[in-house]
Amino acid sequence: MRARNDPGFIEFLMKIGNGEERVNCQGQIRIPQPMLIPYTSIEQSIESLISSVYPDMSLFEKCPFEMVQQAILCPKNEFVDDFNSKLIQRIQGNEVVYISDDRAKNVMDQGDYVDYLNSLEPRGLPQNRLVLKVNCPVILLRNINPVEGLSNGTRLIFKRISPLILRQISLRLCFVMTINKLQGQMLDYVGMYLRQPVFTHGQLYVALSRAKTGENVNILIVPPTFNDPGTEYTRNVVYTEVLAKESLK
Repeated sequence: MRARNDPGFIEFLMKIGNGEERVNCQGQIRIPQPMLIPYTSIEQSIESLISSVYPDMSLFEKCPFEMVQQAILCPKNEFVDDFNSKLIQRIQGNEVVYISDDRAKNVMDQGDYVDYLNSLEPRGLPQNRLVLKVNCPVILLRNINPVEGLSNGTRLIFKRISPLILRQISLRLCFVMTINKLQGQMLDYVGMYLRQPVFTHGQLYVALSRAKTGENVNILIVPPTFNDPGTEYTRNVVYTEVLAKESLK
């Protein structure tokens, strides 16, 4: 539990986590109005969400370690990369592009499979093309030195561009992240992009509970169809039988 000074938010979180929040006829919960980004169009609403979490991108140059304490969260990876590609362009400075060196096990097949290898994005591995700028936020994708705090999921600030080869450092931009990647961490400001609803047990609770207060949570719910007015409701996946078993231990 993160939100100690916001009793109303704590109560809402507990109901979300226990699956006790009231649902509508479609099994969806209603998100409190103060947390919602109004949906107008997909482009305008996304810009509103970005501005609510990152109102001044120039602060990454002035106080990057404070800026890394805020992020936009998504249930799935498919929207994360598009957001990060857009936001890296809003940071001042020159960019450096790192390209992975993917090789087929059989050298004779290298020419046939290199494009295919470059297109693969296995879970836990960096992308084929990584664009970085000084002071941009990154996240480690594997354990480097847990004793020094460099573990899978550690958020860092990229501080220097070097002409040397970047050797086996599994990094990814983290303006926007998946909900699961942020478990166990906390943020000053939390944005949520729900183009699709959460899909696993406790995922909505995990996302919301990263924030210290409900005032610092901003959620954009994209309606499934153009005429669907339900931008206040979303799914909350809770397996109550799992909670019951935990309480018996």
